[in-house]
Amino acid sequence: MESPMLSIGNGRSQARERSKKQQKRFIEHEVQECYQALKYIYTSLNDENKTQNPNVHCIAAFIRCYADIYVSAPTMADPALEKLVQRQQMEAAITLGGKLIEEALETAGLADSLMLPNRLTSFAIHRSIESYMNDARISGRIPGACFFKHEQILLVWDSQVGNLKDWAEDIVEMIRRGTQKSSRLALPIENLENQGTNIELSSGRPAEPDDGKSLERNSTYGGAVVTGCSLMCTFIATLGCLTKDVAVYYFTQTHDWKSWLWLLVVPLFAMCIYSLIYWALLIVAELCDFLFNKQTSSAAYSGSLPSLQVAAESGLRLPHLTVIIPVYKESLKGVIVPTANSILEAAGYYQLHGGEINILFCDDGLQLIDYESREERKKFYEINRFGFVARPKHNVPNDYYDSGTTYLRKGIFKKASNMNNCLHMSQLVEQKIKDWVVRDGEHALQRNAYYGDALVEVLVENPIQWADGDIRIGSYLFMVDSDTRLPRDSLLYAMIEALLSPEVGVLQLTPRIMQVTATPLENWMAFYDTQKTYMAMMASRLAPWFESSSTNGLLYNYAALLKVMIPDDQLDHKIFDERYIFAEADLAARLQGQGFTCRVMRNYSRKGIFLHEGCCLTLWDAMAKWEKDVYAWCELFSSGPIYRWIFKTPMSPFLFREIVNGFPVAHNLWIMQRWTWYAISALAFPFAVFVFFYLGWDLSKMPWNIRNYTIILLCFFAVVYPMSLLPLIVWNSRQYKQSLARSLAIQVKNLGFTTVYHLGVPGRTLVVFWCYFLGFRMSWGATAKEPERTNFWIQLFRTVKGFKYSLPAAFIILIGMIVGRVGVPAHFQITNALAVVPLATLGSSYLLMLLLGTLDGVGLYW
Repeated sequence: MESPMLSIGNGRSQARERSKKQQKRFIEHEVQECYQALKYIYTSLNDENKTQNPNVHCIAAFIRCYADIYVSAPTMADPALEKLVQRQQMEAAITLGGKLIEEALETAGLADSLMLPNRLTSFAIHRSIESYMNDARISGRIPGACFFKHEQILLVWDSQVGNLKDWAEDIVEMIRRGTQKSSRLALPIENLENQGTNIELSSGRPAEPDDGKSLERNSTYGGAVVTGCSLMCTFIATLGCLTKDVAVYYFTQTHDWKSWLWLLVVPLFAMCIYSLIYWALLIVAELCDFLFNKQTSSAAYSGSLPSLQVAAESGLRLPHLTVIIPVYKESLKGVIVPTANSILEAAGYYQLHGGEINILFCDDGLQLIDYESREERKKFYEINRFGFVARPKHNVPNDYYDSGTTYLRKGIFKKASNMNNCLHMSQLVEQKIKDWVVRDGEHALQRNAYYGDALVEVLVENPIQWADGDIRIGSYLFMVDSDTRLPRDSLLYAMIEALLSPEVGVLQLTPRIMQVTATPLENWMAFYDTQKTYMAMMASRLAPWFESSSTNGLLYNYAALLKVMIPDDQLDHKIFDERYIFAEADLAARLQGQGFTCRVMRNYSRKGIFLHEGCCLTLWDAMAKWEKDVYAWCELFSSGPIYRWIFKTPMSPFLFREIVNGFPVAHNLWIMQRWTWYAISALAFPFAVFVFFYLGWDLSKMPWNIRNYTIILLCFFAVVYPMSLLPLIVWNSRQYKQSLARSLAIQVKNLGFTTVYHLGVPGRTLVVFWCYFLGFRMSWGATAKEPERTNFWIQLFRTVKGFKYSLPAAFIILIGMIVGRVGVPAHFQITNALAVVPLATLGSSYLLMLLLGTLDGVGLYW
């Protein structure tokens, strides 16, 4: 008789064999599909070139279909070329040859690059594939395209198979027009009106960008007009109506001093009235197209693509750009690699136009993940020539400096301190290089020769830090998240926009939402985040990303950042203040205090493609994002817990700095009304409980004027919220050039989720306000970047564990309402609909929101 343990072992081995066979069949299927796609690209390119470009033909094409498995067409491709494609980790590549390529190489002569007559675009020329593979001095991936002189070919690559054909045709057309020796310069990246420009661009590393004459941008006053009208209406409604009615009523009807306590509700009513009137006027202004036109440009907004012709006439040069990507424990293949490929495309396009660029990862999880994943990440960084800085775990003993100290990962949200640590390490290396250059009296161009030794010495002095690759910072700093997709030409146009306006300290590229799972809840989250961004753009503020809570796609002037650094006890100086969750908002305020401008850029790609960022995959991530937003706005508005107000003012240092620096009154009032919306949301549950008992037991006890104003506010909420859909309908119709009926249908389709979400979040908002103003600490982890396998019971356990206090409270409220209707004596029963509906709606919406999140999380994997 076979042993039970032996049968279990045989079952496991058979399962492994089945798994290997399934994986083998999967790989074979993927290879077959990739080969069919590759064959189509190869044949279609050759067929089109025979008629349109007879001087160019496709020699070979490659596609990576799985891990390091590549397919080629024709099947017997050059082994050296295939090895190069594998080494460069290219997703899709193609080699072109023919008379046009030969003429281009003859035009270049002995030069190591082909500069087109427009002096804008250049292609590297390598002696041969073998020499390129053996040249250890060459670092980084091939920037989009390059020539190999010995083989007489042009190599073009792309991270997306679907874009390879179009990108190759653009390159061929660029070279064809460039090699024609005529005075007309055809720029494939600009319209015909921008032809005929000569622009000198350098790939050097200047210390600061060249100072140029800035483009004149008009200021917009639409937001200020709406704010002023709202404030005027609030004063009239509060002082002229509410306060007068309360004072006159009690002065003539009663002499009880306790009744004057009703005057304390006047400020609360005033804030509610201001916020409601503001959004009502904003709705009317947007419907009349008064506030915002997406094609216009102002000091705080760029609605049109920057002109390369103006840049050429200004004599600007593309500076050194550093792309910073903060990462944590995300999956390498599922999250980081696609983002890196997208950035490499944009970096290659930037390099083709003469710029120098390096990519730096602020890896906050490298010292936390397991050994295999860590080595896989390091290998990925090394292959692609990426720099990285990884700080140690929290509370790691820092024995090298002082035996009694530990390394602290500061901040409630660790992203800011992670980037501070990365920038600090880069500054230490730069300081070493600077000291050695002064000591040896070498020229500044010899700085690169000192870099390797400087990095080694800094790591010896900081043994708990990990770093490798190029971690130096250029003249500009571009920050993106780990789940981002960049358009190919976005970095070029963003840099041109920044160079044409030297006063811009930070430039944000307007993001769009990238979906991963396409579940109903994720579809709604993508829709909701997009609407928030539109509402921020419609308001047209000095720093619109405050509204959308987006900190992705930010281009910083590094010289400006160095002027607003603040002291730190662990680091010498820091750029981002990790005390704030919205560290980017605090940094933007400091930059504006120094006279720099914050600008949002909508058009940054010739083909109209937008930067795409990942949205929340689960309801728990959406709730965590909401809580972070609420906590961040509390930080921006108030100085902290109530007990600190004895020694400090209630006003936050952020708001105080804005007032001292002379920020517009409309901007500060906008911050106040934005916080007021969160305060109204937090007070929704307490107010609903108060209304339930006060109005439910004896309506006559509430004074007539307070009762009337309460009913008016409730009706105003009921009217303004549905009316807020109207400007979004009009905006979508203008944005996507679709009919009003279709835009209305999209809004109605997502109205159910939106209503449940807005009526369910007041409970979480109240928790955040409670924790912030009473001094309880809150913290949040990283959001999910890809779906995970789960089931109903796992999701139910997460729901109960994550909402272990608020979930029973919601049940108690609903059960108490039922008992208050049927389980108490008649004179204590609450039957007034005005008292019951608000509390019942909030409680049931909260439970329904958690139920929808649990069910959607189950279907997220499947």
